[in-house]
Amino acid sequence: MSELTLNGGAAILRACISLPFAGVWSADIEVDTDEEVAGAVTIEVDGAVSLRGAAVDGGVTHGLWRGRIVGGAGGLRRPLPALAYLDALRSDVVRDALAEAGESLSSTAGDLSAVVARFHRAEGAAARAIDATAAALGYGWRVLGDGTVWLGVETWPASPEADITLLEHDPRERRYTLGGEVLGVRPGQLLQVRDEGADVFVRVGPVRLEVEPDHFTATVWSAP
Repeated sequence: MSELTLNGGAAILRACISLPFAGVWSADIEVDTDEEVAGAVTIEVDGAVSLRGAAVDGGVTHGLWRGRIVGGAGGLRRPLPALAYLDALRSDVVRDALAEAGESLSSTAGDLSAVVARFHRAEGAAARAIDATAAALGYGWRVLGDGTVWLGVETWPASPEADITLLEHDPRERRYTLGGEVLGVRPGQLLQVRDEGADVFVRVGPVRLEVEPDHFTATVWSAP
């Protein structure tokens, strides 16, 4: 079974990792360490960096650190002042908000060269400016595993091949519960699962990964 570690060292004993289809991912984790965790961190799977984020809450009790990690630098919750734009590019709006929040734009982001005659950035969390820009362009957006912010059109690349087992399927809620090698499942992928003897291709929406000492499970909601 795969091994999860924090910063390549301490073992992650338990985790609940929420990967939204739009927005910032978060991970509530329990780590085998008596040292405080702060600032930039990486969650690694078998020694390879899987998720880059920042510790925003937590503490040590009885030799375990329990806390929350959020995707990126943790700055998308940061309040930004109102700002007016005139004949600006959408990229100006995004890059300004990310710079003030201490975040980075993904190199795989979509085209942000559209001109906006007037745009008023409302006072509030940096994520609101990103959300407003994505909505205006008809884009999706989320913080990726590498900690960068992506905006763009969904292309549904195939999920990496892995030994994944379908445990339960609720068609009413478009929900799939999966076991096995599920730690690489991410929103925006096209995932192939076998349901009652037939191959089903799922457009992955929100994902919740549950890590326990003896097993991993993923709950996947298919995107509309």
